[in-house]
Amino acid sequence: MDDRVMKFRVGVVMIATVLITGILVVAFSNLTTIVRGTYPLFVRFQDAPGIAEGTPVRKNGILIGRVHETEFAEGGGVIVTLKIQDKVKLKQNETARIKSSLLGDAVIEFVSPPEESKTAKSIEPGEYIDGTVLGNPLESFGDLQGELGTTARSLTGAGDEIRKLAASINQTMDSDDKQVQRIIDKLESSLDSFHRTTDNINGLIGDNEVQQELRRTIVELPKLFEQSRLTLDRMQITVDSANKNLKNLEGLTEPLGEGGAELVGKIDSTVTKLDELLGQFVIFGKQLNEEDGSLGKLVRDPELYHNLNKAARNIEKLTTDLRPIVKDARAFSDKIARHPEMLGVRGAIQRSSGIK
Repeated sequence: MDDRVMKFRVGVVMIATVLITGILVVAFSNLTTIVRGTYPLFVRFQDAPGIAEGTPVRKNGILIGRVHETEFAEGGGVIVTLKIQDKVKLKQNETARIKSSLLGDAVIEFVSPPEESKTAKSIEPGEYIDGTVLGNPLESFGDLQGELGTTARSLTGAGDEIRKLAASINQTMDSDDKQVQRIIDKLESSLDSFHRTTDNINGLIGDNEVQQELRRTIVELPKLFEQSRLTLDRMQITVDSANKNLKNLEGLTEPLGEGGAELVGKIDSTVTKLDELLGQFVIFGKQLNEEDGSLGKLVRDPELYHNLNKAARNIEKLTTDLRPIVKDARAFSDKIARHPEMLGVRGAIQRSSGIK
């Protein structure tokens, strides 16, 4: 074979090997994230068992990214940095959890809630979210093994107790047959009493009159319930009316309560003034009853009474005499008002009839 052909074939094989190796590296390494484009996402976990750089991140079983790095959080726990593919949009109602297999391989899964929410917002790139950790199946199996051992021991103890109880019953039955017979006799007697009681009840209820009374009572029960309901309604109306009256009374007494101090002050002042007035009436009565006082003399002296009566008659006579003079003066003033020129010399000389 020609060396040139051999070299050509070797070169083709080398090129194919390099291409295949590159494709496998891109497909099964973090280079896929560089080719496809990713965005960062930070998840806080209490702990991160089995999580390391390159750990797959899945959603519904589909690979959507990988773990970029892990670091301790300041307040405790672990911060896991994820690189998520740009085309994948995660929701805030989705939960990130760490799931481990029986072989110890770990994976981060994003789990959606049972009921999808269309209004849930998307998780922004670079946002911090909280995650959970599922228990390791081996640890769960170990815990279950411990519980199974406890359950088995409990069942063993229960079996021993049942065996002891059976032994005690057998011993009792074998040692004291008379006591068992007495118990059976008492049980039979109790059953007989119960049968007699049921027969008496059947005899009582079997009576036609009793049955009719029961039917009549059952028929009247709805009426009784209706009357009770009406009575309760009326009681409710009465209670409501009483509450209304109490509220009205409260509205009446509330202003009195607010102005109580002022009202009491006015009443006190009025009582004080009434007391003073009554004292003055008492003084007036005493002065009226005294014979030496002016009022006493006015009431008791007959001469003073006659003088006052005489003065009244004189005043009456004086008014009678003054009445024509007042009438002439009124006529004169009226005449002067009508003819003021009469006040001159001519008016003084010329006679007048004196009639207006």
